[in-house]
Amino acid sequence: MIKKIESLIFIIGLFLISACAAPVNVKSLDTVSNGSMVTLEGNIIEQLQGDDDLFLFKDSSGSIKVEIDDDAFPKEKIKPETKVIISAEVEHLLNSVKLEVKRIEIAK
Repeated sequence: MIKKIESLIFIIGLFLISACAAPVNVKSLDTVSNGSMVTLEGNIIEQLQGDDDLFLFKDSSGSIKVEIDDDAFPKEKIKPETKVIISAEVEHLLNSVKLEVKRIEIAK
C-alpha cells in the first residue's frame, strides 16, 4: 500500500514539474534563474563518455550537456533523430549551465 502511495506521489510530482516548467531554448538558458524548472524541445544526440548519466541535448538554438537518470526516460526507445520534450532543473555552474532532466517525453 505504501509503495502505491509513493508511486502516486511521484507521478503527481512529475505532472506538476512539467505543468510548471517554462518553455525555453538552449540559447536562453543563461537568463533563467538557478533552480528554475524549464521545458525544451529537441533531440538527445548522444551519451557522453565518462558518465552514464551525461548526454548531449540539441535544439534549434544550440546544444547543452544534460544529466539524465534512467527513471527519467520513457519506455519507448529514443534515437538521435527522435524529437523529445524534456522537463529539467537549471543548474548554473561557475562558467556554464547544466540541466538535470526530471522527465522526457516523445514529442508528437
